[in-house]
Amino acid sequence: MQRFNEVVDNIINQVKATSNDWVWSYHKSPDDLRKNRVKVIREFLSDYENGKKSNRYTVGELPKLAFNNQEFDIALCSHLLFLYSDHLDYDFHLNSVSEMLRIAKEVRIFPLITLMWKHSQHLDEIVKYYTSKGYKIDIEKVEYELQPGGNKMLKITRDII
Repeated sequence: MQRFNEVVDNIINQVKATSNDWVWSYHKSPDDLRKNRVKVIREFLSDYENGKKSNRYTVGELPKLAFNNQEFDIALCSHLLFLYSDHLDYDFHLNSVSEMLRIAKEVRIFPLITLMWKHSQHLDEIVKYYTSKGYKIDIEKVEYELQPGGNKMLKITRDII
């Protein structure tokens, strides 16, 4: 909560300074965005200690995760891969997706644009690579959009015949 409180006002002020550059459909305004973020962090933190005790929360870091093969039905990655394409290279993306596919039957990654709201330079090559390996690739439009164009999700599944 301390870290959240240290950065939230700065982030919201940056959004307010460019408020016409954002999509205000889910969050109705910068202040509504802040209110929703506060609500979510409080809800998460109220559950965190119990979640750790019951092993619902574990620490992990891509591109290597300490889980068994196919341990999960789905692996979700939000606001890391593709968003930070200028900071995380293609190999990091490839290895991270590979690791998520190792531990889960399905992988979903959101959003597919960079911090600068551009098409990620790694996305097409990742899609091409996993298509060539026999995976089923879908890019689906989702309802949530805050960054313009940031309303698409990559879904990768094993193409089981």
